[in-house]
Amino acid sequence: MLIRSQLMTLALGALAINAAACVLTTTTDGVGGFGGSGTTSSTTATTSSTTSSTTTSSTTTSSSSTGGGCTNPTGTGKAESACDQHGFPSVCSNNNQAPLAAATCHKGFTLYTPGSWEELDACFGNIPVTTDDLCVDPTATNNVTACLTTMYSHACANTDADTACDNVNTACQGSGAAFDVANCKADLLPFSNGGVNLYIDCINAHPNDACDTLHTTCFDAVTAL
Repeated sequence: MLIRSQLMTLALGALAINAAACVLTTTTDGVGGFGGSGTTSSTTATTSSTTSSTTTSSTTTSSSSTGGGCTNPTGTGKAESACDQHGFPSVCSNNNQAPLAAATCHKGFTLYTPGSWEELDACFGNIPVTTDDLCVDPTATNNVTACLTTMYSHACANTDADTACDNVNTACQGSGAAFDVANCKADLLPFSNGGVNLYIDCINAHPNDACDTLHTTCFDAVTAL
């Protein structure tokens, strides 16, 4: 199980990998969609052996960032209420649901760094306030996807996300099913500490899942609207 301190630093405790599953076990020492840029695998593999190891937190071995010119993750201090300042209807007349951009904006406030979320919110503010653009697919989804894609392309290197992905990958070694570490780093690139910890909580909640499905399961869970 992955754990973190009360300061939300990421650490790796005692790990045990059993046959056909990624089992992460330890005790915690701290407090307890929509998006993404990578592709994931849903195949399952098995192994006939059981492996266990104990590891402490380590430095990131590779970075998910592609270089400079990234968005300052600290942002300017905008509040979540900015999501409601774009003149969007509270619900769509065609489906009685919140516009996809509005729902994604509110979800993003929880998941992403303040800087990445502010960029996403600003992009949503440029979506025309029409039923087609906000509520009817494929246009509504395409508008949101375009904003998310731009946000991801500007996100800075994220050592917390990289470390979390590396630690899960280390835990999965010897399980016979490869954890999708590359897509983990790509998908968690703009995530805040809180967002990364939601992902870790999901990993901890699926101790018997095969490692090659684990990222898909948890990324989908934490980004679901």
